[in-house]
Amino acid sequence: MIIDMRLRPPYKSICNMGLYTAQEHIVPVMHKNGGRLAPSAREKSMPMLIEEMDQAGITMGVVPIRTADGVSNDDLVQLLADYPGRFVGMAGVDPTDGILKAFDTIDIYVHNGPCKGIVMELPFCKKGPLHCNDRYLWAIYEKCEAEQVPVMLQWGGMFAPDLKLYDPTELDKVAVSFPRMTLIAAHAGWPFVTEIIQVAFCRNNIYLAPDTYMTPNTPGYQDYVRAAKNMLSERICFSTAYPLATIADTKKSFMELGLSEEILGNVFCNNAVRALHLEDQMR
Repeated sequence: MIIDMRLRPPYKSICNMGLYTAQEHIVPVMHKNGGRLAPSAREKSMPMLIEEMDQAGITMGVVPIRTADGVSNDDLVQLLADYPGRFVGMAGVDPTDGILKAFDTIDIYVHNGPCKGIVMELPFCKKGPLHCNDRYLWAIYEKCEAEQVPVMLQWGGMFAPDLKLYDPTELDKVAVSFPRMTLIAAHAGWPFVTEIIQVAFCRNNIYLAPDTYMTPNTPGYQDYVRAAKNMLSERICFSTAYPLATIADTKKSFMELGLSEEILGNVFCNNAVRALHLEDQMR
């Protein structure tokens, strides 16, 4: 079984994300990192995506959405209903919409809905970027910790409005302050690879999803591989960042990293199951 920890399918309002609307700007950057646009992303075709997932052996895709791009959590819920067992929802929260709305999102879409956690893409909020250790966010973290709601953060990558937003010491502060809250760092803090590995090693509530930054075209990828083999063998998760990369190419790259069968089992499946409490869905 393989779980893709970060996959944004071409479904309804998810196609409003810049990943789909600004492909003329994004694709050249992908090419520089050895990536290419999947046919399903180019055509915005769900049947083609499901076929690509099946061909690559991807059982399930975790779908984090960015509401600042006009993506609807209701559409995410409909996706889960239309494709039962193929996707896991992470409800989108834009904290600049207000703390009470964030609370409502958690209650409606996680506790009383099908989603397994929330995602906050803090560098790309509607009203400007937020640092993850901004005290404004503390109430959201407190609720998520108390109610055991996993939190995914868009944390790292090429399109940073300000590299200080990915300061690993800030994520460390959050992890220490909320030790019973699961944090999943999408893009895994790149380019601060060594630093985020040290933070995750010391804080066992942090999971890393490096996606294409753990493939050979990316400077620093070797440290993610070393961490997966040793220090973080139980907390690095496979992800593709689709549509920023093709599912088949990214899976092939991971298969060629020299990871043992046991480690591949953790990276491809077990770590994601643990992070998102997916045990019931595995039965």
